[in-house]
Amino acid sequence: MASVAPTEVCLCSSTRCGWAASASDELRGASTAVSHRRRFDHAVPATHTDEAFALLQNPPNAQRTALEGVRYSSSRVVLHTDPTLMPAAAGSRRAWNYGKVQVDGATRCFVTYYLNRLQDFEAGRDHFVTLDPPRRADPETVIREFDYTHPVIDMALRERQDVIHDANEGTQVKPAGSYFHSKRLGPDLIGSHEAAFSAGSEAAAGILREPS
Repeated sequence: MASVAPTEVCLCSSTRCGWAASASDELRGASTAVSHRRRFDHAVPATHTDEAFALLQNPPNAQRTALEGVRYSSSRVVLHTDPTLMPAAAGSRRAWNYGKVQVDGATRCFVTYYLNRLQDFEAGRDHFVTLDPPRRADPETVIREFDYTHPVIDMALRERQDVIHDANEGTQVKPAGSYFHSKRLGPDLIGSHEAAFSAGSEAAAGILREPS
């Protein structure tokens, strides 16, 4: 049996990683947080498209087309224990809870995740994560607050899925993220953790399938 040389892969999940690819798709190197520079056979920018695009130097046209134009929305995320951001009736509470209220004459939509149920853990108190709360949770209940961005799942993104997936064929740089739909679970699964995991798995499979 012929031996196969090990493949070195740079998995980049932050713009702090300074790798870059030229227009000819030659992977030139990567700098780490401790300022060491190394060469890698492949790179997987597991980031949002705008962050991945910022890391590329003169990307191939196929990747430019795939990465440009994906829109993102910002969300305020609060980890808390305030039950008033959940349905009032405890029996109506689900793992995902969608809410819509009127605030100053405008409709505000939000989602609250019931973590105890969603992640199947036991605790002395109920824990929740609310995206874009229509009002502030009780400060005594707030554990952490974050700002996140998520891809906007519109028809344009759905229609570009073939272009997005094809852009990773035969390249040393293979972006991955939740803007890919899951081939295994279907085109409706975009924008989720499962979609991002699927994209990373596809990138890894491509690296193993293609010669270095």
